[in-house]
Amino acid sequence: LLESPLPEQQMAAAIVLSELRVKESGAIKALCAALETGSRPLRLLVLETLGRTASAAVVPSLLSMIESSDDEIRERATRVLIEMGPVAVRQAAARILDAPPSARRALIMILSRARTSDSIKALLTLAGAGHPEASREASGALVAMSHAMSRPEKARLRAMAEKILKTPPDKAPAGELSAALHLISAVGQPGDAPRLLKILSPNYPEMVRRDALLAIAGVLKRGLVPHAVLAGILPIIMEGPSPALRSASIEVLGTLKLPGS
Repeated sequence: LLESPLPEQQMAAAIVLSELRVKESGAIKALCAALETGSRPLRLLVLETLGRTASAAVVPSLLSMIESSDDEIRERATRVLIEMGPVAVRQAAARILDAPPSARRALIMILSRARTSDSIKALLTLAGAGHPEASREASGALVAMSHAMSRPEKARLRAMAEKILKTPPDKAPAGELSAALHLISAVGQPGDAPRLLKILSPNYPEMVRRDALLAIAGVLKRGLVPHAVLAGILPIIMEGPSPALRSASIEVLGTLKLPGS
């Protein structure tokens, strides 16, 4: 009936298959074919039907709709993939760098809503990929995710960021380090500040060192700056290698409480 020349029969078949939450491979194959070749109303209905299967087999067909020029089809495909959750994560992650801007943003949304270790790793990798737009969007998505996380989820995200920051500077992409620093700034704790001092060394790119300074301000959360941290920042102000780092150092100290000494 999905292949019927009569639109009303095609729509009726899609509705019944949706109610049945069909998982049989032949039916899924027929639904995916209808999604590719059917009329616009049928495609919108089939998107909902495929979402109800919760099968990894339908993810490629749903992802192909993410690149549609039809806003409603793209948005519905995005919503269905978000509802499917972890099933879609790996295949969505594999498409991001090559996707056009509107599709890339939809894929990042899918990963950020899944909130699994795989989706977080994919966003971290994307944040460090060096893509001028995708890296920024992925980093922003991770920080936004952290605001809605439970304490255990934040602790897991923090541990992942800390693992990246422990990577030797010659083996970690600068973009990935910066993304991890942005995360630490959002989910870190005051005890992270002394460890962040190590990233102020000349072994790291200037951009990463500046992000480390801002992360120190983030984890201290306008509190009292420890003497050890202050001792690490003051030399940059007095003998800093560049105006950008000196400016960042002053900016950081301006957001914190200084000891009386």
